[in-house]
Amino acid sequence: MNTIDFLPPRYREQTARRKTQLWRVVVLLLFGCAVASAAAGQFLFRRCLQLEMIEADLAHAQAVAKNNEHRALQDALALRQAEADLVAFLQGHWPRTRLLHAVSQVQPKTITFLELRLSRMASPSAARSPAGNRRSKADNRTEKKESAGGSPAERDLRALRDEMQSLPLSITITGITSDGGDLHLFVSQLDQCPFFQEAELRSLEAAPDREQAAGSPALSQFEVRLFVRAPACAVAPAAPAELAAPAEIDNPARQDTLAEIAAPESVASPALLSPVSS
Repeated sequence: MNTIDFLPPRYREQTARRKTQLWRVVVLLLFGCAVASAAAGQFLFRRCLQLEMIEADLAHAQAVAKNNEHRALQDALALRQAEADLVAFLQGHWPRTRLLHAVSQVQPKTITFLELRLSRMASPSAARSPAGNRRSKADNRTEKKESAGGSPAERDLRALRDEMQSLPLSITITGITSDGGDLHLFVSQLDQCPFFQEAELRSLEAAPDREQAAGSPALSQFEVRLFVRAPACAVAPAAPAELAAPAEIDNPARQDTLAEIAAPESVASPALLSPVSS
């Protein structure tokens, strides 16, 4: 059976257009919901990021404050350390009495001191060393670069250390002896002493006639120079090691002298005739 449609075609077109518009509205609603959901999600995500940024800013501010506090403590510690190093350097020198006792401890009976003089002068071994000269020039350049920086205590400590390294403390001994062998043994003993970096015999010549008594053996006047070893400023100076006794010598007088050298005395030798001049 055939169905007869008496409606005109325009009604069918209107029905199709209504269905099309309905689907368009549904699609637009779905698209609007999707956009709204995305916008709400973006807003919530941005809000969470803002809260995290606020927390991160607070943590960063606390970290910066702690870092500044730590840096201030480090600067204060460096300043105190420099002052402590300077005080230790000023108080860490060898006592003069200890140096004089080390000299008199190995003094033979055949040697009489006329004068002991303390002064500062350049060591000849350091002056003759090309490597030492190169190091000193490099140290001078480094010092010029660092002179503008650092605390006053650090600058003073560098200046004092440079002065001690370039001009070490020296002891010049002038005296007379009746035995040249004892004199060389005396210089060798001083060169092995831990207090002294170097000991050298500067001169040895016949003593003036006024120094020699009638009937006494020929006397020789000498000059010995000792360069004091720079002590470690941060560590208390260690006690000097006992000087080893030399090999057996046939001369009986020399054996008596060596026995006195090996036995330390609590007082200075009576042969110190003149006061020490610095």
